[in-house]
Amino acid sequence: MLTQADSIYIDSGMNKRLSKEKQALVLAALCEGTPIRACARMFKVGKDTVHRLICETGAAFADYMDAEFRDLSCQRIEMDEQWQYVGAHKGRLPKNDKTKRGDYWLWACIDADTKLVLSHKIGKRDWITGYSFVADVRERRSQRTICPRIRSTSARTLVTRDTAMEPKQRYSASLSC
Repeated sequence: MLTQADSIYIDSGMNKRLSKEKQALVLAALCEGTPIRACARMFKVGKDTVHRLICETGAAFADYMDAEFRDLSCQRIEMDEQWQYVGAHKGRLPKNDKTKRGDYWLWACIDADTKLVLSHKIGKRDWITGYSFVADVRERRSQRTICPRIRSTSARTLVTRDTAMEPKQRYSASLSC
């Protein structure tokens, strides 16, 4: 948890910066669900400035998570995914479309007791993305603790191509308890 003494340094390489107070107000409005253009109008800043603030804050928090979220002693882990489309639904895209549009999934791992988000990943709903997501969760978990209870509705996609295994067996095999 960040205290007042700890702060995240965000560097954009630009001389003109929003004040810390205005950055906090913009981020708070975004967290409440305000669209980027509405934030830009409310705080009289450019929409590119709001987008840059989102990217810089996200990169800073990703660095923080990678550095600090290690050796976590989680007893109950919940893994889930959420669907979203970018630009168009997969079914409406042309077959030879090579852009980065279509269906994307947010993969999230949450400690059920503390509600801490251990890991997250954005990508397609395929075996490669699922395997790298579970590997990241495995690296963050403490090896000294007993095997955690894992609950998921998508075990078949997350872990393995082997269809002979039951979903619970796949998870225990993938996290190598």
